[in-house]
Amino acid sequence: MQWSALINQFADSLYAANHSEHTIRAYRTDIRQLLRWFDEEMVEPPPIQEVSDSDLERFMGSQRQAGLASQTLKRRVASIRRFFRWAHDRGIMEENPAAGLSSPRSHYLPEYCPTPEEVSAILRRCRHRLTWAIMGTLYYTGLRIGELCGLRLSDVQLDRGLLVVREGKGGKSRHLPLSPPAKEILTTYREEIRPDVDSELFFATGSGALSPGYAGKLIRRERRRQGIKQPLTAHSFRHAFATALYEQGVDLKKLQSLLGHSNLNTLQIYVHLSRDSLAEAVNRLE
Repeated sequence: MQWSALINQFADSLYAANHSEHTIRAYRTDIRQLLRWFDEEMVEPPPIQEVSDSDLERFMGSQRQAGLASQTLKRRVASIRRFFRWAHDRGIMEENPAAGLSSPRSHYLPEYCPTPEEVSAILRRCRHRLTWAIMGTLYYTGLRIGELCGLRLSDVQLDRGLLVVREGKGGKSRHLPLSPPAKEILTTYREEIRPDVDSELFFATGSGALSPGYAGKLIRRERRRQGIKQPLTAHSFRHAFATALYEQGVDLKKLQSLLGHSNLNTLQIYVHLSRDSLAEAVNRLE
């Protein structure tokens, strides 16, 4: 079921419970804010069944970091709790990811940004080959998890050292030069890990496409297996990619282009960056 239909059904349940128009409008606003955050993190919202508790914690952490008023944060938590409890009670999802969502007075999970050394250790200890390929690709390309899952075979141009990211944030495409470690990981995945399935998608499973929710679940499973206490997520590797390059001296304009930010006010700076300059940037990762 589409999110828009879910939100409308949720609103209908609130009308039936005699909530005011003002309250229902506030609930809609809060849930749509969550969907906008998913747009930034995953390109598009995942199916509701794939939303995790760590997704919601990170969303609320971003809201707190944005400097929202305490009253707004409290209302946003209440809206999310009520929406997912409604979805769970209706049988739309088996578990309620918002059941333990922190209150505004609590300490939200911080954005974890592993160092290059920590990423190397995580990848070295990873035993699940698909998870290794996902995490390694995220770190060495800075892709959003939705962008990774949407890659087609024709988008991964290893002979040219190029990755074509289509329908990214804002509906535009971008070309990413691949560093040697990225090419090695993608080559290994394609030749040794990828199942023999009839799919145009580069990352696939035996049963079909790799979804952002399943990829996130694999990362969380590996985090638990390795005993990592920090909230390691797909976005942690994107964050680590940007931070590592910035600390190596890559300027913010190049980073904005590599990460595919969609702020219309910054689009003009992207066209002034040559592919050679971007290739030089990603090759700083060793």
